[in-house]
Amino acid sequence: GIKDLQQIFALFEHYMTGEVYAVANTLSLADCAMAPMFFYVRFFAQKLDADLSLSNFRRLSTWLEKISSDTAVASVLKEIEGAS
Repeated sequence: GIKDLQQIFALFEHYMTGEVYAVANTLSLADCAMAPMFFYVRFFAQKLDADLSLSNFRRLSTWLEKISSDTAVASVLKEIEGAS
């Protein structure tokens, strides 16, 4: 449930060390795995009218805001959105 997601978000928050990217100063496998996953988490949260506030997760919410500015990530997210 939502509480389980909050625990998962806390784990992400704990291990994220990058300023723009998840764990480095460049795109990594972590970003490539997390970006599509969070697209679907948000997609289903909207469909289920679930509150997935990330206000307690500063690193994660900042990452979500910035990651889509990477051209490779933006391209993948656009394809996923078009297929959804």
